[in-house]
Amino acid sequence: MKKILLLMLIFISTLSFANDIKEEYLSAKIINILSKEKATQEDENVEYYLNLKIKILDKNYKNQIITLKYPIYKNKIYNLNIKKGSKIVLYKYTEDENQEYYIFSFNNNVAIIILISIFLTLVVLIAKKSGIKAIIALIISLLFVYKLLIPGILKGYSPIVLAVIFSTLSTVITIYLNNDNSIKKIVAIISTLLGVIFSGIISLIFVKYLNITGYSNTESYSYMYILGQVNLKEIVSAGIIIGALGAVMDIGVSISSALWELKEQNPEMNEKELINSGMNIGKDVIGTMVNTLILAYVGSSIFTILLIVAQNSKFPLIRVLNTEFILIELLRGLAGSIGIVIVVPIATFLSSKIYTRHFSKKMV
Repeated sequence: MKKILLLMLIFISTLSFANDIKEEYLSAKIINILSKEKATQEDENVEYYLNLKIKILDKNYKNQIITLKYPIYKNKIYNLNIKKGSKIVLYKYTEDENQEYYIFSFNNNVAIIILISIFLTLVVLIAKKSGIKAIIALIISLLFVYKLLIPGILKGYSPIVLAVIFSTLSTVITIYLNNDNSIKKIVAIISTLLGVIFSGIISLIFVKYLNITGYSNTESYSYMYILGQVNLKEIVSAGIIIGALGAVMDIGVSISSALWELKEQNPEMNEKELINSGMNIGKDVIGTMVNTLILAYVGSSIFTILLIVAQNSKFPLIRVLNTEFILIELLRGLAGSIGIVIVVPIATFLSSKIYTRHFSKKMV
């Protein structure tokens, strides 16, 4: 009996490891379109096929040449506008000794590099030294996301705790690199963090109150096994904290800097006058920043909004407002905007208190 069980285990294990599957994405270039081939009646969705000659550009393949049969579909939205000289991303699927190639997409690496270069050049040319500092702060923030935030979330740590840590580090580095006055730095950092944390608290409360699961669409469920122990409810709140950070930081820095300049120009201003000035400045800034944040979220969801409007008979208001994706986007926009609004009185109050004490000590 034991021998039979052992043989069965060996057989099952050989089946498990029989198929050696490997997937690769390769840089390639279309050298030539060799011919056009008619589609068969069985391929009713295909208009015709292109026989392509393709060179693989990856180092490991040493300019290997392959031929590929590429379908051109009757529905044009499925087709890539490929031509001779097009740079593409090639998908290679290997199972045991069998290899298959498919065109995945155009290779846009060069275009991305050009776009990034234009952005960096304009920032440096216009903002000069401050622009360089801003770029350094941005790179450090992105490294925090890549090295701290994402790995930590995947390991099962609280996304909200990690988002607060990330926000703190990013705020401190950004403000310290772009500001030479230590007192203004302290006010701006404290104001920003309090505003962001307030947004996070609001989002936490309403994630629970709105019964948000974190699975904003049906595709999300197919990735459950990949995300494993990640708390998707907290991911929503963490995203709100990080999404609001830039706008909240902007207002915190603007008000703290503006009130410092007012106090420096007129040291006789008292706390009440500084508070009135800060609130007046804040009122003007709130309008544009809230608009910016809400429109940013609308812009990122424009495709979904188009689908909903196009099918308005199937999507009555009660369904739209209670769809999880829409609820999450509303919560992001409104919780982030609440952080922007609340940072105005926080920054104003802190500035008036700290600056008044600082200048009174200087005058003694």
